[in-house]
Amino acid sequence: MPTPAPREDNTPVYPRLPTADLLLDPKNPRLIEYGIDEDCSQDELLQVLWDEFAVKELAMSIAYNGYFNHEPLFIEIERELGSIVIEGNRRLAAGGWVAWMTPWNTAQ
Repeated sequence: MPTPAPREDNTPVYPRLPTADLLLDPKNPRLIEYGIDEDCSQDELLQVLWDEFAVKELAMSIAYNGYFNHEPLFIEIERELGSIVIEGNRRLAAGGWVAWMTPWNTAQ
């Protein structure tokens, strides 16, 4: 994916992808202590993020204040899996809740 040209004020312009096409990162090192491994489902990832990482509070903030575009999600596109969020999993989980993006993709 080519890097977009910066705006006049030199802030980068990031491509936008539908949030429904994004996957939470099962390799997130913060999740290891919660028993998450690479084979877990998106539902399991979401549950741990919700229970252990204050996603509810973030979701309430996004619902009240909106999403700040200067805090983009960073993704890695993997040929077999799709677009995996490597930075911003809490924001994806919170934004998904705010946008009522359930049920999450749990296709095998």
